[in-house]
Amino acid sequence: MISIVAVFLGISLGFLSSKMLFLQWFTLIPWCIAAVIIGYFSKNKKASLINGAIYGFLLGFIFMMGQYTGSDPLTTKLFPFAVLGLVSAIFAMLLSFVGYLVKVKIKKNS
Repeated sequence: MISIVAVFLGISLGFLSSKMLFLQWFTLIPWCIAAVIIGYFSKNKKASLINGAIYGFLLGFIFMMGQYTGSDPLTTKLFPFAVLGLVSAIFAMLLSFVGYLVKVKIKKNS
């Protein structure tokens, strides 16, 4: 179930962020918070990593596609955007894992 949420959040935040009038460093804050929340609600470590990767890839890929305004056809940019999506996936996996660790720590202390 959380994978569906990861897909929805990745696509939604990627698209909405690409349409913002201004992009600053604080654009990253909701992206990071969403990744941590995805990890927190994942059922185990493996799921948190998979969900984080799905979320991060879609977020980065959709964001880059939405921001593209070049004269070359969009299809010529899909591979570079996919590479940037993979980079985004790595960071989202790390943040999602942090969210999972927070959940484990809270359950351990309660």
